[in-house]
Amino acid sequence: MPLPSCPSPTSWLSLDMHMCSELKQVLKDFFFLFLKREF
Repeated sequence: MPLPSCPSPTSWLSLDMHMCSELKQVLKDFFFLFLKREF
């Protein structure tokens, strides 16, 4: 029996997808800032 504190695979997956989209947004913002600074 899994521990209650341990998230299920589906919640891990949804969390991972959420993190991925957040990370993409942050990287995109950073990239644009970098371009503005360079040019």
